[in-house]
Amino acid sequence: MTLDWNAIRLDLLQVDAPMRAALREMRPFFAKSLPGILARYYDKVRHHDPASGIFKNGAMQEAIRMQLHHWELIAARIASSIMLPEN
Repeated sequence: MTLDWNAIRLDLLQVDAPMRAALREMRPFFAKSLPGILARYYDKVRHHDPASGIFKNGAMQEAIRMQLHHWELIAARIASSIMLPEN
């Protein structure tokens, strides 16, 4: 028997069909909002820890790019996930 780890993760997080539908609808909002949210977050980190290496040589922009990619992968998995049985 092959386990469906995506289904198991969604079940553990209690991400059911209605929540997946809501997240799918909100995907454009998140795609538009996350770049600014992440930039403000990293600005705060830089303010509190100016010596942080993450801000050298464009690393902050790379961190934001990777975070956006990470969240896009999550959104894609949720959007394409199969319906889980309701308990």
